[in-house]
Amino acid sequence: MKEWYEFVGQKARVRCKDGEVYEGYIEDVLGPPDYEPEEESIMIKPFGGKYGIEIMRAEIEKIEDLN
Repeated sequence: MKEWYEFVGQKARVRCKDGEVYEGYIEDVLGPPDYEPEEESIMIKPFGGKYGIEIMRAEIEKIEDLN
C-alpha cells in the first residue's frame, strides 16, 4: 500500500467517510509544520475541474491509485 505522500502527482480516487467520492490528480499533501491547521490534508483536482479541493485526513476512508 502506498504511503499518504506517494500519491502526489498521481491519478487517484478518494473515498470519504461521509460517502463522497472524488477522482482526479493529487496536487499536494499539506500538514505540519509548514501548514495550519495541524491536521494533514490533501489537495485533489477533480478530472475536468478548474479548482482543487482540500480534504482533511480525518475525513478520508481510502485512497485508490488510478494509474
